[in-house]
Amino acid sequence: MKIAYLSILVNDKNIELDEFTLYGMKSYMPYSSLTDDLSYQFELAVKKEYTENMDFKDT
Repeated sequence: MKIAYLSILVNDKNIELDEFTLYGMKSYMPYSSLTDDLSYQFELAVKKEYTENMDFKDT
């Protein structure tokens, strides 16, 4: 579980937001008759995407 996760990139010229997660959750449970083999993931986040050259993609 992640709550309010922040990742920034800093270099000589500027500071950029890499990722901000307000709320994230994962649960990978083994099979159980009580849970009927449920597995889920939920995340509310803003993330940068990379191109093949490892540059940031403008979206």
